[in-house]
Amino acid sequence: MMNLLRKSLAIEIDSFMNFIYRRDASSKAFTQSAFVQARKKIKPDVFKKLSQTIINEFYTANDEAIKL
Repeated sequence: MMNLLRKSLAIEIDSFMNFIYRRDASSKAFTQSAFVQARKKIKPDVFKKLSQTIINEFYTANDEAIKL
């Protein structure tokens, strides 16, 4: 969800699963419906915290030429 989806949800889920599990024998596939249902359970505060963490990392990991 944080990767700015550019393809269909099914393709993005498959790409993510390939990246995470490298499609080993223990990997499991899940459907678009399962993803949407699980997404509904995520609290909005998670995205606020994650966004702030990404912003902080960006400004601390790059050189001083970046202005706040």
